[in-house]
Amino acid sequence: MITILDFEASGLEPDSYPIQVAWNVGDEITSFLINPMTADDWDWWSSESELVHGIPRDFLIEHGSHIQDVAAAMVEHLSGTLVYSDAVSFDSFWCRRLFDAAGVQDKLLWRDFWFRINEGRPDSIPSSISWECGEWRRQLKQEALRNVILPEHKADNDVRIRMEIFRLATSG
Repeated sequence: MITILDFEASGLEPDSYPIQVAWNVGDEITSFLINPMTADDWDWWSSESELVHGIPRDFLIEHGSHIQDVAAAMVEHLSGTLVYSDAVSFDSFWCRRLFDAAGVQDKLLWRDFWFRINEGRPDSIPSSISWECGEWRRQLKQEALRNVILPEHKADNDVRIRMEIFRLATSG
């Protein structure tokens, strides 16, 4: 099994910051809510994004972990590891925001999840940019959502869903 990493964030703007992170090592998933009050200047909040991920800022403040603890766990479990994300530009941005705030150097090796999934595409699909490949990936995701039965836009759920997509894509 590949290692998949996913973040949820306070929004999609340059001032946004990570509010939840999850990753797998094998079949085991680790997930943290992140307390924004443990970082300097993590004030910006998008109510539209909250509607998507459903995690209120007050809940994070009450139940989230300190950025130092989250960054330390990530370094312990993921340093030097090839991690896959379905949104590398966003997830790597939020990882840098977290690591910078915690004073930790980012040593993750990022790869695009869907490029990896494309390696398992059927021979009948000519290329990763073809309509057929897009349709195949859409069908994989739909089947994974039926199998996992979890709502999206929670980092731990999204990792489970991507794990199932990977399983489906590589099982033949």
